[in-house]
Amino acid sequence: FKRYTSKLFYKLFNTFANLEIEPSSSDFRLYSRRFLDAFIKLEEKDRFIRGMVKWVGFNQTSVLFKAEDRFKGVSKYGFKKMLLFSINGITSFSSKPLRIPIFFGMMFCLFSFIYGIYVLYAVFTHQTMPGWSSLIFMVMFIGGVQLLSFGIIAEYILRIFNESKKRPLYIIKERL
Repeated sequence: FKRYTSKLFYKLFNTFANLEIEPSSSDFRLYSRRFLDAFIKLEEKDRFIRGMVKWVGFNQTSVLFKAEDRFKGVSKYGFKKMLLFSINGITSFSSKPLRIPIFFGMMFCLFSFIYGIYVLYAVFTHQTMPGWSSLIFMVMFIGGVQLLSFGIIAEYILRIFNESKKRPLYIIKERL
């Protein structure tokens, strides 16, 4: 179950996030002093270290190893902790879920416009039941406007969120 949910998390993360993390990566790493100096300057409170390490962007390499079975005890990361970990990871590095309402809002408005043309045609050719078509048109149009408005508000919240992380625009790897 853990392996399956881990694969699912990395697939979702890499789909939604603005960077890509290798599946099954861990937080056991060897860092250079230059990297640590840049990493320490990141002021985020909710830290998703795997994403932050990738975001900083220094040269990285992997060392493959086979993890031995746990010698003693059991993992303290149960389902709830893993779920919170994945939510923190995706929300720290992804803006796509907040932009989904804008897309659906535009689609609903477009469909309601097309449906509105059909409603006008049906009214003039007397092929409609009184009130029904206009009601459906209004529900679709208002729903689309609401989704679009929610998406615009979400975009502003996303910008505030990004500013609150205080990530630098650039990280200087080396000065010559």
